[in-house]
Amino acid sequence: MINYSDNKLNKLLIDGAKKYYDYLDENGKGLILFDILGVERIFEEAGKKCLYKVRLDKKLKNTEGLQIQVRDKIYLPNHVKIILWDEDRKEMIIQVINKQAKEELAGLEDFDVAEVKVVLDLKYLVARTGKWFESHDLILPTTAHKLDAVKTFDPTSKSQHSAVEFCLAKPFSYIWGAPGTGKTKFALTNATLNLFRAGKRVVIVAPTNNAIEQVMRCVIDRFDQEKISRSNIIRLGMPSKTFAEAYPEVVEVRGVSQIVAGLVKQKELLENILKFKDERETFAEMVEVLKKRMSGKSGELSKSAEMMLEAMRKEFAEKERLYAGYEADGGVEIKRQIENLGEQLTEAEKQSTDERINKLNIVGCTVDYYIGMIPQGVEFDHIFLDEAGYCNLAKAATLFASDTPVTFLGDHFQLPPVCEMDDDLISGDSKEVFTWAQSALYLADLIENGAETEYMRYIKKMPPTFNNLPKINLTETYRFGQNLLDILCKSVYGAKLTSQNEGIIIEVINAPKKSFADKKRANPDEAEAIKQYCLKNFAKLENAAILTPYKNQVSLLRKLCYRFIGDNISTVHASQGREWDTVILSVCDTTDKYFTNSNNIRSNGKLILNTAISRVKKRLVIVCDENYWQTQEGQLLTELIRNKTVRQ
Repeated sequence: MINYSDNKLNKLLIDGAKKYYDYLDENGKGLILFDILGVERIFEEAGKKCLYKVRLDKKLKNTEGLQIQVRDKIYLPNHVKIILWDEDRKEMIIQVINKQAKEELAGLEDFDVAEVKVVLDLKYLVARTGKWFESHDLILPTTAHKLDAVKTFDPTSKSQHSAVEFCLAKPFSYIWGAPGTGKTKFALTNATLNLFRAGKRVVIVAPTNNAIEQVMRCVIDRFDQEKISRSNIIRLGMPSKTFAEAYPEVVEVRGVSQIVAGLVKQKELLENILKFKDERETFAEMVEVLKKRMSGKSGELSKSAEMMLEAMRKEFAEKERLYAGYEADGGVEIKRQIENLGEQLTEAEKQSTDERINKLNIVGCTVDYYIGMIPQGVEFDHIFLDEAGYCNLAKAATLFASDTPVTFLGDHFQLPPVCEMDDDLISGDSKEVFTWAQSALYLADLIENGAETEYMRYIKKMPPTFNNLPKINLTETYRFGQNLLDILCKSVYGAKLTSQNEGIIIEVINAPKKSFADKKRANPDEAEAIKQYCLKNFAKLENAAILTPYKNQVSLLRKLCYRFIGDNISTVHASQGREWDTVILSVCDTTDKYFTNSNNIRSNGKLILNTAISRVKKRLVIVCDENYWQTQEGQLLTELIRNKTVRQ
């Protein structure tokens, strides 16, 4: 192994984190507040625990660094723990675990919701990363595995099998592939399976919650097919509700999703029983009152009124059937079931996370969780970083604390990490912050060339050299057709790739720019055209998203199209790590093109467009001023439009 504790690298990373933190703090950035729409207590056990269901006003983009703010006080995860996130309902289950917090938050469901906030604190994550480098040296691995033989299941191409052999024979490696080449589903999963069968321990990390769950789904499904018990796997951190329900055995607190769902169901049942007691006493009286109000001059009920009353009687009879058995004992049985579920939750929590991390072979988590929550002294035999191009260099460097082989997987032709600090400000005394804006794929170059050289290469948007990071390419895609692939190879990849299927459909909706919005980079004509498309093609939009390069256009699209698409309306930058069957791309630009200008290196236009295309599994709908873009020679967007499959 090569230890870099004697050079300036650690100082660079510590200073970069400090200066980035200071910038966020001084400019009111790095904190995202979520309003609370409602709080409901779902379980309370005297002196032990209290669970609340909290409904938010919008979806979470990240689940690391979450804190609860009540009035002016912040409660950290060791006081109030978020144990489950339901993305569809925008609800989270929180558990109050600190004695003082329990006292202060008693009766939280009765607080004014305006006094309660969920806070996503990115500054906390930055500070935690900087602190990591104060107590760790950076070590570049030099030792590779010596496996007797590498076996792969169902290899569909020679390059896929070679990629698995390659990463298992190198101490540090990068597997590159365009969408649909099998980076995660084949290469990472096969490599993990080989290491598991050799008795090795593996940790898989990714920059976002969506990304790590996508990876873990692939790994778990493969292990299921190989009849390997899920008890060998743990997914650390807060899972989405859908993941926890599909893979309850592998989440940090086993079975928590089902237990919490049971608590909610039983609590609702108990409330309904108590309501039913009151309804029974007043139902007959209420029917008589309604009869009088609904009677005509003749004193007789109309046919529709009779039908309404009959429906009420049937509804009451059904409630009586459901609740009568419970009502007889005053809800005692339901209360007993709630208490029993609470005991199950307590037992589930006793399964020590630290013990499972030390014992199990396959561990998955976000990079932020790895930095802050993996106990000191825990060792792994291999580390995989998926979506490496979207992980910043500073966080990725924390994976290099021992002589453990590391494999990056990703596509460096997509967008780099998001940094809140603009390039113009990453200069002078703040140069070190480039380590938060630059991709993990530049780490080997930084070690080899030093900070000043890599800072200048960052400013010039130069690609990674891969001189000291061995790279292998996956060359066959099962996503794009050959025509689209040829365009991407020419405009983006600069390498020859081959297609193994018919590819995606490209539609173009012509929306000439006739009007101007109040805000810059918003296009009302495109937004209206997308609304009409959604109305006409609603059946196609079950798994769909609307993407655009600009935040102002996102706001406009949400006003017009939320009822069709829901929360899947975002900037291209925010879509990283996710995929949809149909992606509608609102271009916005014409003569003032910026993020859509594939020849503008500074704006990353080429990478933005390629990222948008990479989110598509079946159908790409480009909405733009087609007449203008048809005339723009040398533009990637123009080539896509000219190769449209369907004209709208």
